Amino acid sequence: MKFALLGLSCVLLVFGPACTSNPPASSGSSNAAAGSMGSADAEEAAKPAKPKGPAYLLRYIEYRSGTRLELVNPSHTTAVEQYSTVRQDPSRKVTSEEWMDELVLFMAEHGWTEEVKAGQAPTMAKDSFSWALELTGPQGTSFVAQPVGARDAQLKRLLTLKAAFLDTYNATPGFQTVKTEPGKLPFKQPQYGRKPGQ
Repeated sequence: MKFALLGLSCVLLVFGPACTSNPPASSGSSNAAAGSMGSADAEEAAKPAKPKGPAYLLRYIEYRSGTRLELVNPSHTTAVEQYSTVRQDPSRKVTSEEWMDELVLFMAEHGWTEEVKAGQAPTMAKDSFSWALELTGPQGTSFVAQPVGARDAQLKRLLTLKAAFLDTYNATPGFQTVKTEPGKLPFKQPQYGRKPGQ
């Protein structure tokens, strides 16, 4: 038994220094390789996650005023794609995958299926419809529209759908990229500035 313990002690003394937690010194070339792998991993981690789920575009059209509002999810257009480009029409907003999924589900359960029509909403229809909601998704494009004379249960269904869209749209932050001239503020209007002496 004494010989076995003595042999084990000798093995630990011989191999002990090699079992430390400090890494052995290495050459500069292997360090450079490790460093480049680390930066590649960091770049991969910095990339935004790929969107998941079906792509949706939900468009609201107000026929009398000509107002058009759009809501998309990142599977359709990412926030970086949408907001990093200068656009003449900043009415499109990018909501989250979850919010869009819940909005589409809510509308399906609260009257969309009773009112839906296949295809795109009319471009101009102020004599026939007050407004329309157009949905483009995996099943194609369809829309609901409020007829000018809508009443009772139909009117209630349609107003519920309209409110769901507008509430989601208004709760979604929107951004806009603009071109600026040196020394000028892009959103400052002279008529809103302070007058001398104020």
